[in-house]
Amino acid sequence: MAHIEACSDKLIAMKERKGQHLAKFVYSFKADGAFMGISIKQNATDEATFHSLRAQFLSALNDNICQRFLSNALMKAAGVLDQTVWPSDPLQRALFGEAEIANLCNELCIESAEAANIFVRFCDMVTRSLSVNILLLKLHHRSF
Repeated sequence: MAHIEACSDKLIAMKERKGQHLAKFVYSFKADGAFMGISIKQNATDEATFHSLRAQFLSALNDNICQRFLSNALMKAAGVLDQTVWPSDPLQRALFGEAEIANLCNELCIESAEAANIFVRFCDMVTRSLSVNILLLKLHHRSF
């Protein structure tokens, strides 16, 4: 949800301030009445119309994003899957997200026993994969 909130904040800010590309355009236009070598003709109402349409567009875009990504229990619980928010301390990470994963299982109608079996199979697969890689490394070192 942090990504959606950050996106929303940026869209709202862009209603008040020029973004990087618009700022380049305005600077170029004010300097010589052109942008990238193309002459631009401006009517008396063009600037006001542009700012009005720009604000409407950014508001509509922000509203659309907020409606599509509602802040509900499923989305909040899924936030725990974002590795960038995981604690770096192994002890904290051991139980991190336990309640959120339980909520995800509940929201997706996955029984806790089934979720535990999926996790055990995943750990088994990772362990086997690591064992194979370690064995290959040992064999590789022996050949030299």
